[in-house]
Amino acid sequence: MANKVKHGKRYFKQMALEVAVRNPERYEDILKTFSKYEGIILNDEGILKVYSQLYLDNVVTTDKLANIVLTEDYLYKWIKDNCKHNNEWGYPTGYQAAFTRYLKTLSEFGFIYAQYNQKLRLSPISKALVNGKITLSEAFAVQSMRFWRKSPYRRVLNDFNFFEFIMDALIKLKNKGHKLSINQFNVGLFSDDGDVDDFLNLIKNNKIGNDTDKAYCLVKSKYDDIDALHAKVSSQNTAFRDYGNTVFRVLQLTGFISVDYKGILMLSPNENRMDFYKALKAEKFSITESAKEDEEEYFELLGSFDCRLESIVVKYREKEDHSTAEYNKKLSQIISSYKLTPEVIEQHLIRVSSGNNKGKDLFWFIQNPVKFEFLLTLYVYTYFGDSMVYKPNYICDEVGIPYSHAPGNIGDIEIYCDEKYWLIEATLIRSKIQQVNNETVNLFRHIDKTRVGDKYLTLVAPYIHDDTKLIFNVASVITMIQTKMLTLSSVTQTTNEFVDALKTQNYFSEVRNNSCDFIKYLKKQINSIIALQ
Repeated sequence: MANKVKHGKRYFKQMALEVAVRNPERYEDILKTFSKYEGIILNDEGILKVYSQLYLDNVVTTDKLANIVLTEDYLYKWIKDNCKHNNEWGYPTGYQAAFTRYLKTLSEFGFIYAQYNQKLRLSPISKALVNGKITLSEAFAVQSMRFWRKSPYRRVLNDFNFFEFIMDALIKLKNKGHKLSINQFNVGLFSDDGDVDDFLNLIKNNKIGNDTDKAYCLVKSKYDDIDALHAKVSSQNTAFRDYGNTVFRVLQLTGFISVDYKGILMLSPNENRMDFYKALKAEKFSITESAKEDEEEYFELLGSFDCRLESIVVKYREKEDHSTAEYNKKLSQIISSYKLTPEVIEQHLIRVSSGNNKGKDLFWFIQNPVKFEFLLTLYVYTYFGDSMVYKPNYICDEVGIPYSHAPGNIGDIEIYCDEKYWLIEATLIRSKIQQVNNETVNLFRHIDKTRVGDKYLTLVAPYIHDDTKLIFNVASVITMIQTKMLTLSSVTQTTNEFVDALKTQNYFSEVRNNSCDFIKYLKKQINSIIALQ
């Protein structure tokens, strides 16, 4: 008999999601790994197979394994010895229960069915994501409108859709000329019944401002163990920083909100995405009472993805292409709102590039890969200003804050004017194999050949391997020959090298010199080979 997810008695509780995976963009790669094992029985052996594959696919990483050649056998033993958790979700104590950290949110959103000793199953919407029919942002946007707080996975009494509740609150506030602060958002996590008017009256009558302590005191007085049906409120750090930030990141990933900064983060509806939100809301998704108690029925209900839903996603997708329109103005406003200087942006760039999470991070809510691209764009703008046009290919809200990567097979950041076209490719990948496979030859296919002027391509990464640099330089020469793009210049640079090169105020000359030097070197080597024939 397969174990069922078991929790205690239902209580009114805070809206929360699994905090072990704080970056929701990781779920796409997790699902891609899971798709390799769809149908596998999640017994002890099956869990080890899938768990080890997450490491082999570099979806899950740890410094403890950084310098080790990983094999399935090695990982089996390592996982057994190092990955442990008390019994949870029907999974026994040990690596089995530890594995649930990658299952919880995906199960709650209807992407997978993953019960202990049962087959691993991916839902139709999950398969649409894995197969590239929809993006991760689109998938979470759809699922956020079907997600239900009271479910087999969350033994709570809060019987409503949190994301629809908070969006409707944001829309009402905007209609009155107001926004929602991050502190007020955190208070909203504790709503018992999803009553928008009650919530808006609560924050109107209790002035929180940018005082997090006041927000927490309000939560304690209103919700903390006030009767037999209300659970005890977690500590402030857990309630706001852990649970609050995790839920906020998922909401931002949907693209439904815009994020502004007025000394504190302020939330409002993202007008670029409102037609999509309204179309999904009009579907009036709901959960049956029986599905709230049964994992399999919940999965079948939430995970469906028919032609109608797909047509809604496709219909409203085109508007995302305009999210970076007139981006120069948005960059200028962001720099002004956040009081950014080249030095401050540089500090943030180096912190993201190095993987250092210490210190104040103004953009903590942006996932690191797209944050890296965003900060590079901001940094370049501080040097070249409006003398060039900036077109990063991430998807952002109406104020210019990115919330998702763009679909694949296009460049990361395009910058151009009448005289030149510059493509910046940014990656946080450090692995030599992954850099060589993903960040060399294929990047040259992203160059927009229709743009006029000299062409430049820069690859920026925390670390550049010698093999990456060599293959990149050779690919540049071959591209020049094959496409007759004779004005192409390219360079690979670490983040620190890129920062230092911009400071010289002679950046493009240095890139041209790099290409010329390699061509001269290549010519010399070829002539030496010919001389030996």
